[in-house]
Amino acid sequence: MTVEEVRELIVSGIEFGRYVPGMVLPAKVVAADLGVPAALLPRAFADLAQAGTLARNGHHIAVPHSPDERDSRARHLANRLLDQVAARLYPPEVPLPGIAELARDRVTEPSLMRTALSLLQDEGWVGRKPGRGRVVLPSGWLLAPPRTVALPPLAAGMAGLAEHEIRDDVRLAYTRWRSRQFLPPEDVERAWQEMRSIATHILPSTLPGTLPAAYRGDRAVALVREAASAPLPDTALLGLWHTACLAMAIRGLLAYSCRRTP
Repeated sequence: MTVEEVRELIVSGIEFGRYVPGMVLPAKVVAADLGVPAALLPRAFADLAQAGTLARNGHHIAVPHSPDERDSRARHLANRLLDQVAARLYPPEVPLPGIAELARDRVTEPSLMRTALSLLQDEGWVGRKPGRGRVVLPSGWLLAPPRTVALPPLAAGMAGLAEHEIRDDVRLAYTRWRSRQFLPPEDVERAWQEMRSIATHILPSTLPGTLPAAYRGDRAVALVREAASAPLPDTALLGLWHTACLAMAIRGLLAYSCRRTP
């Protein structure tokens, strides 16, 4: 195996979407993913960074951001919000939460959330009402129910899962997305399925209507159920984002349940 062969494998990974714009590429992880000697990665990374195929950010090597990456993320975010409107998580003619809350639930920056809402406003799904702020317009009733995947059955191994273990898994999902470090797509799929299993584990004891202050409790449950039922996006980076969103919904439900426990 030569450095040139390693470079070609990395370039192929970029061309075929395994390594996507904005993704950080740790040398050891990429070496294991490609099945090549880790000692060849620094030279291959240096050559590709010099050629502009990769970008160096401090000690990290990443796939450069594409010019339309932010627009693509905003579009994906807008589409996810439309799915949630169609699922009646945000019913038409009811005020939407503020920018900060929407961004926090979706593990994204407020500026990107604002861009996504602007897209929906331009398309006639969201508008402003005097004294009520942003609301989903009546056009939201026309949205077809979103495509969903069935929640996994309750796994026997989940019965003894402690809350601190759930919180550790939630923290890991959040950190993976924030760091943008490459994770093989099959590992992203596995992490998502594990987070969905956690969702199934915590939902039976927190069904809508069983928590005090029903609207807030039902909404926390609905966020978890919707995120766990939405199909996984088709790229590893968006898959990490989707898993982190589900993790944040789970964290929110756990926090709400703790606050409401006598």
